[in-house]
Amino acid sequence: MRCLENRRAVERGRIQPENRCSFPSVRETLVHIMGAEWIWLRRWKGTSPPALLSAADFPDLDSIKARWPEIEGEQMDFVAQITDASLKEPLKYVNLKGRLTNMLLGGRCSTW
Repeated sequence: MRCLENRRAVERGRIQPENRCSFPSVRETLVHIMGAEWIWLRRWKGTSPPALLSAADFPDLDSIKARWPEIEGEQMDFVAQITDASLKEPLKYVNLKGRLTNMLLGGRCSTW
């Protein structure tokens, strides 16, 4: 969410035009980042969404700013409940390619 605090640094006309990066626009890059946080949270909580959030569902910066705090709040609630024992529990999920994946919850959370 911090990355949205400096939104005035990006002119309105530059939030959606095409660029030559991994994603066609700053907006789509932000949706991807938010979607990655969302999908990991879902996986930590035991579900395996088949796809990331769609940029089409977030047509502008305000729509991103409205959704991101909900994800962030849910993340903080989840993290507050983590124990040393839960970090050693297996995390099983189906990745975006449809493959069952196993790892330790602590293996992913340790990057925080």
